[in-house]
Amino acid sequence: MNRRRAPRLEGAALRKLTLIDPETLDDLPPEDDRDDEDAPEHTEEEAADIVTAQRFRADYDRGAREARAALRRR
Repeated sequence: MNRRRAPRLEGAALRKLTLIDPETLDDLPPEDDRDDEDAPEHTEEEAADIVTAQRFRADYDRGAREARAALRRR
């Protein structure tokens, strides 16, 4: 039987989980439930930074997938 394991938390995701104190969850501000149409506009520079960060993340994720695949092939 081939069982799949739950994804392993690494890096920022793990740090984020370990830094949350359950007692402070009630003190968090409510989530922003505005529609995208009501969201504030970004300047061109902010939009460019967001796109750059998204591309970097996509490249990082792609590299990580390729590295895991290479390790599995060994």
